[in-house]
Amino acid sequence: MFFLKNLIPAVLTTLFGLLLLAGCASREIKTRYFDSSRKADSETMRKRAEEFRTATVSLALSGVALHPELMTVDDDADPDALVARLRGFGFNHVYYHIPLKSDLDGRLENFLAAAGRARLPVDLVIRQDAYFRVFRGGSLVRPLIPEKTTLPEMAEKIVDFNNGLPETDRIAGLTVVVAPHEFTTANVNRPKHLMYAWSPKTFGPGLDNDMLMKYTFNQLREIAVLLGDLPLTVGVPDFYHQLAAEGKISVGKVGDFLAIAPGRTRVLLQNSGNKASEAVQAVNLELQETRQKESVIVQLSLANHTSVTAGALRRRDWTDFTRNVQYLAGQWEKAPAFAGMVIDPFAFLELIHQEE
Repeated sequence: MFFLKNLIPAVLTTLFGLLLLAGCASREIKTRYFDSSRKADSETMRKRAEEFRTATVSLALSGVALHPELMTVDDDADPDALVARLRGFGFNHVYYHIPLKSDLDGRLENFLAAAGRARLPVDLVIRQDAYFRVFRGGSLVRPLIPEKTTLPEMAEKIVDFNNGLPETDRIAGLTVVVAPHEFTTANVNRPKHLMYAWSPKTFGPGLDNDMLMKYTFNQLREIAVLLGDLPLTVGVPDFYHQLAAEGKISVGKVGDFLAIAPGRTRVLLQNSGNKASEAVQAVNLELQETRQKESVIVQLSLANHTSVTAGALRRRDWTDFTRNVQYLAGQWEKAPAFAGMVIDPFAFLELIHQEE
């Protein structure tokens, strides 16, 4: 009886966990992401797209981020039309996020085929905080829950996936977004094998934050080997470089990331500026101190609302937005290290583009 009393809750917990996992594995595809009653007319949107192209025409790399969870049914049904919209804004490089290993599917293949037909280069993007192993449940539950794929394992899956594609559809590179600062003691999803946790109290060579950075660099070196000749881009927050410059961590400067695979590595700086002046200042140190030419790409994250106060660029309207983009491009292009700009995400750009 004692055994049954303990077994039943464990079984119920297991079933609940499996159902939860199944729910998380499925992805809701939106039918649309804009209220059509407040949509600008087609001529206005055409002119706006032309204005954006003009604002970014000087950029060698004018990139845009696609997130599957923000794509629509129409995007899936007609990837060629999606690619045409991307080209309409003048984008010449796409960063396609892969939050789940199951996203290496027919949907992605169709998009890559459409991009290949339009000769539009595509990087796949994976995040460090999405691919790691953690302890889940008790000893009875854990064997029934599939292990998560690690970051290097996912990179290897992408290489295999890419090798199976027609040559015209293959990706231009892999972008790995790292975030060791998110592995705090409060983060229940911290990788199970890590002895260290990020904290404001553990800065300094050899302390926890530094060891987490070194752990991240080891992962990136392993991925660089797996990629072979495929270019690697490392996405990093806009504060690691300064932490390393101040001696709080021993690695983390832009040059340290570029040295992972010399000649085929770039850095994607995630700009946290809330307004144009902040966006310039946020990456100024990195651009000025990096000696390698055209090695730093700046990601401009867009706010989905004008009241957002941190971490993403706000805008009042389309005119204000394009003015800011042109200003930022002009400021960053003064630095030899600057390689281009990535707008993230495309869905929010279209929201601004379609507003009345």
